[in-house]
Amino acid sequence: MGSTGIANKRGLILSEGSAKAGIVMVIGENVVNMRGYDKRITDQPCLKERILKYFEHLDGDYGGVVIQQNDEDANYELWNKLYSDKDLDEYIEQELIGFEVKAGQGAKPGLGGEVKVKKRSSIKAQRQVLLP
Repeated sequence: MGSTGIANKRGLILSEGSAKAGIVMVIGENVVNMRGYDKRITDQPCLKERILKYFEHLDGDYGGVVIQQNDEDANYELWNKLYSDKDLDEYIEQELIGFEVKAGQGAKPGLGGEVKVKKRSSIKAQRQVLLP
């Protein structure tokens, strides 16, 4: 579940449902760049909201969150941001947060995910794609 509109729009409900079911949830690349880390840059949930919503509903012995990082996320230093976030300390200590570094995207090596942008929202898209 990455940064695309449908995955992110339903991100909180997917986080909640995955946690209640004890399913490990993978949050795809580019969420920080498209939606923000701990503050929303659009009307959709930021990365930290999705992570905390998951742990708010985790009940049982199974589950966890894996966060993917692509080139753009690496430029933002997402790995460091997550592991230095005090709100996530307890989950990291319990080994409930994993990290996947993506070096390529199959047929598009090194480019990361692809998000379609409508022409009429190009100014908004430019603002979302730029790193904070």
